[in-house]
Amino acid sequence: MPHRATAGADPAQSSALAAFDIDIERCECDGQLKVIAVIEDPVVIVRILTHLKLPARAPPRAPARSSPFMRVVEFADRWFPRPRKGWEPCNAVTRLHAGAAAAGRDPATLSITLFAAPADRDKLVPYREAGIDRVLFEVADVSHDEILRILDRNAHLVVELAA
Repeated sequence: MPHRATAGADPAQSSALAAFDIDIERCECDGQLKVIAVIEDPVVIVRILTHLKLPARAPPRAPARSSPFMRVVEFADRWFPRPRKGWEPCNAVTRLHAGAAAAGRDPATLSITLFAAPADRDKLVPYREAGIDRVLFEVADVSHDEILRILDRNAHLVVELAA
């Protein structure tokens, strides 16, 4: 575990601590180190790194990852979203279908099953209207009898919204 800088620490130490979560005055062996120079001039840094035959340029940035929608379009026939706070089903389905169309794929070939759907008719209607094919309700880890009671209590939702 790295040591934390103390109040009144040298600016270089504070920078290293903030950027790399290290205390540049303390060795990994818990011994004391002393800063004898801080090199900030980019020209000097490049000259030193070049002399040491080390890369003088930062590595290239990794390409941005594609969106979850594009990964579904490219690699799958089904999407299994798990909604989080603020998740808008209509927007999500629209983005998925737009991604499919942009990739030359028929959006109708993508099936959507929503995990952890709320057992609440008013919250389920927007999912159906957005074009979500099916929903899965969470069932608590309870007794067999209690699971059957939960399923019976929610059965009317399945019948009503499937129509």
